[in-house]
Amino acid sequence: VDNKKPYQSGERINFTVTAVHKTESTAEPINATIRLYLPPYVEFDHTVFNNATTVGTVTFITENGGLDIVIPQFLFSDSATIIVSLLADPRNERGFGRGEENATTPYRVLCLQNFREEPSANPKTPETIVNCGPVDHVMYIVNSQGNLF
Repeated sequence: VDNKKPYQSGERINFTVTAVHKTESTAEPINATIRLYLPPYVEFDHTVFNNATTVGTVTFITENGGLDIVIPQFLFSDSATIIVSLLADPRNERGFGRGEENATTPYRVLCLQNFREEPSANPKTPETIVNCGPVDHVMYIVNSQGNLF
């Protein structure tokens, strides 16, 4: 995201997501979900680029008011760079003449993990969704130009 310029209503915001295993990673997640909590005036438009080296197809889910990027299986050797296009206030929900507003987008990674032999930390059940990374955020500016009248 280019956080140095304000995005006008209807303008595309290219959002780059990169996923790799950290050196201290101890599990290969199933359905690794990169969840973007989008502001109500920012929407997912389309996928621009996807070079995920994973087994299965990466899916994009917008049912929860944000965007879930789901990687079906993420092995230690896998990596992914995915660029999605978002739209800044496409329906002018903020109204004309509101000026610039910080559009903070928190994100986190959720997943299911394979059970492993003891002694290792396993989730409570195979269906337990766990946090697979810290919560962080991206900030950018959305602008609403024009007259209030």
